[in-house]
Order: sequence, then structure tokens, then C-alpha cells
Amino acid sequence: MTTSAVCEQGHIISDDVVDAKSRVLAAASAWTGVWSPDVPSSRGGTTREKLVAQYWRSCGARVLTECPNCSTPLVSINYPAGEREPYAFCSGCGEPFHWATREQVVSRIRNLLDLDSSLSNSDRFELIDAIEELVLPDTPRQRPQKSKLLN
Repeated sequence: MTTSAVCEQGHIISDDVVDAKSRVLAAASAWTGVWSPDVPSSRGGTTREKLVAQYWRSCGARVLTECPNCSTPLVSINYPAGEREPYAFCSGCGEPFHWATREQVVSRIRNLLDLDSSLSNSDRFELIDAIEELVLPDTPRQRPQKSKLLN
């Protein structure tokens, strides 16, 4: 299984990362990436490898190949119709990635509350009610109406 390269905005850059630590792309990768300096080859001499860029050229966000929290390599979901999307949470530590939606993060908090045996039921329900307010869509603040100047 190969690793994915995903920018902090959630754009999948490549699913052809061979090594998350060194950010090396598979030789047959269609994505150009950047070229490494000459590195020693296993056959003697030197070679150059395609690497994942540090920042994505379309949005300027940093490109990740592993979880910033626990260094677990990133993978993406590949749907039958060819659509792809990055997972919202790390499979190694469970932390949300930068591109996780508010609803996904709130769902994770609810799950963590359900697992916390140190909370009383009343505290749990109070926290869940407070969380429900976070899920409500943002409403624009009402602007005070400008008073008309009377002549």
C-alpha cells in the first residue's frame, strides 16, 4: 500500500508516495513533484528521485505525507467511481487532520464523551447540549440600522 500526499487544505496531491519519511514518489508517478539531489544508488553511482513538494502549488498549503502528531503515513479513500478523499482522522492516534469538518470533529467529541466513564450522566448530557450549539450554522450578526438624519 502506498502513502498519500495531502495538503493541509485537504487536496490529495498524490497516492504514489513510496516512503512517507523521505517523501519519495513511485518512479511511475504521473505527478511531477520535485527532483532530489543526487543520492547513492543501490546499483552503484548516483540517481535522482521524485519527491513530494513541501507546499502545494495550487493553494500554498503545506503538504503532509504523515500525521503531524504520531507520524503514521497518510492514506486516502478511493471510491469505485474514481473519486478520492483523504480520511478526516489519523488511523494511528485518532486526531483530526486540518481538513476535518466541524461536524466530523464534533462527532468525534461525542464519541469520546460516550467512552469517558468518569463523567456523570448529567455532566455528559450538559456537555452534549453545549456541543449541539457548536454544530448550529453560523448566523451573521445583525447590523444596527443607520439612523436617518432628520433635517
